[in-house]
Parts: sequence; C-alpha cells; structure tokens
Amino acid sequence: MTPRYYVLDAENHVVAVFDLVTWGEFMAGGNRTVGYTEITSAITVSTIFLGLDHRLYGDGPPILFETLVFGGPLDGQSNRYSSYDDAEVGHRMMVAKARAAQTPEKSNGPGNVEAVPGPHRPTRVARTRGRDESARDD
Repeated sequence: MTPRYYVLDAENHVVAVFDLVTWGEFMAGGNRTVGYTEITSAITVSTIFLGLDHRLYGDGPPILFETLVFGGPLDGQSNRYSSYDDAEVGHRMMVAKARAAQTPEKSNGPGNVEAVPGPHRPTRVARTRGRDESARDD
C-alpha cells in the first residue's frame, strides 16, 4: 500500500503513516516549520513540511517540503523537496537569492539619497532652504 500521509519524527526524519488521525494530530500540533526568515518587514522566506506528497506525476521520492517567498521581486517563487536536509539547504539558498534580488538604493549625488519606491521604504531627499513660504524667517 502506498502511503498517503507523512509526519516527522523527533529527529526530523520523514515517517509514512496510514492513519488519518495520527497525521491530523501531528499537523495540528507538530512543528512543521523548517525555516522562517524575515528579509525586510515586507519580504519573508518560509519553508515548511507539507505532510502530503506533492509529486503530481512520475516516479521518485515523495515531495513533502516547500519553500515560498512572500513579497519583494521574488514574490511567489517556490521550491519543493523530499527531505528535511534538502529543505534546510533550499531555505538558505532562497534567502540568499531573495536578499540578492532586492533593489539597492540609488544615489542622486552627495547628500541626496532616494530610496527605490516600495512598501516600508521611505524616500529621503536632502533639502536646502529656498524662498518658499515654509522656509522664511519672518
């Protein structure tokens, strides 16, 4: 019989289970998080144990882990894995990729720095006093 459900043991090894109740209890209370990294307040990389085989076709080991990027230029990008160890490595690689994909700040000359527009990225521009109403010393 082909297993339908999977859990992790105390050492994070994948264990096939045939009992829906055992699987449900693990999924409800088990630690399914392999990695969670907040790159910025708007970009997060998460890797979790899925508990169900996501191999849709072909032969091979069950695909039971997924890394997903939330926010930023790589929003929605994902990878899937068959083992906890592969998922840990994949998480670190996706974090590095998400960090590298961030758009750096661009400089408009000395004293003027403009942040690339985006959520939680304030724009900073150096100001000089001019002759407008807000800058008068009357």
